[in-house]
Amino acid sequence: MERQLANDYETTMTRALSALNADNAKDVQALAALFERVRGYGYVT
Repeated sequence: MERQLANDYETTMTRALSALNADNAKDVQALAALFERVRGYGYVT
């Protein structure tokens, strides 16, 4: 399951970044931040 989450993240962000523009930059940023909530995607402290 973890590998699939990583693949999904990569696919999602690749698609989002390829469509990035000034109008949707905040939405892409918010999308990227969602994955920080998944354990293992954030910084280890």
